[in-house]
This record gives sequence, structure tokens and C-alpha cells, in this order.
Amino acid sequence: MAKSKVVITEDMVNELVTVREQLRALTAREKELKEGFREAGAGTYSSKLAAVEITFSSQNRLDTEAVRAYLGVEKCKEFVKTSEQMNIKTMELA
Repeated sequence: MAKSKVVITEDMVNELVTVREQLRALTAREKELKEGFREAGAGTYSSKLAAVEITFSSQNRLDTEAVRAYLGVEKCKEFVKTSEQMNIKTMELA
């Protein structure tokens, strides 16, 4: 079955730009709030509407630069996975 072609309207472009602006603002606010909780430390914080439990943990991550230095660039290429990404760049026209 053939995939139908989506018609992109001006309203869709405007809505996408608006949503992305809102996300940037919300992400910035979330970062500020999370920093406040980080400074306050682990614990459970409650309001009339919800409760938030803050915990801290450690995570181990592979140092890919060290692995690349150890194995060499050519050997590392054997283990590289490629995936497609869609990138969106917002350009203001007015």
C-alpha cells in the first residue's frame, strides 16, 4: 500500500514553530526547578496537588574516546551503528 503524501500547510508550520518555542521555555524552567531540588537534596517534597521524590544515583558510561584511542579509529568503525535523524531548524521570516 502506497503511503499518502502529507500536505504541509502554513498553519502547520506556524504551529510547529510555536510548539518548539514553548518547549524551549518549558525546558528552561524545568532546568531551573530541577537545580533548586538538587540544591535542596534528596527527599520527598509535597504540595496539595502532588509529591516529588528526589533521589540521587551513579551511572557508569563507556568512555568512547578512550576506547577509540586504545583500539584505533579503524577498528572502532566496525562497531559503529548509523541511524537516521530528522533535524528541524526554525527560521523566522518576519
